[in-house]
Amino acid sequence: MRWLAVGVGLILSSAAIAAEDKQSGNFFLPHCKLPNAAPAPWSFLAGVCVGRITVLASVGNNFASNISVCPPEQATTKQLTTVVVRYLEKHPERLHEDFNMLALVALHEAWPCK
Repeated sequence: MRWLAVGVGLILSSAAIAAEDKQSGNFFLPHCKLPNAAPAPWSFLAGVCVGRITVLASVGNNFASNISVCPPEQATTKQLTTVVVRYLEKHPERLHEDFNMLALVALHEAWPCK
């Protein structure tokens, strides 16, 4: 339950600042590539990217069935991040949209709940 509150808080806090481009896929894509490209050092924003993706994957089964996320328990942070980065790169026309929603869609496409 605590993770659900954290996830909702993360999403709501980013929605409050959504007017800024700093919440878009355009902003986060380069930072989300960093963790998979090199083991260290990550930038602060690379950590923010991984944190958002991890939280969405952790609480994603609580969302409506058309957007719920159920990755396998053994899915790694690297796999979760790779799914999101590939989705963002495959859909450049959507990069102006909110990063959290894009990440959720990417994760849902990879691991929808049954």
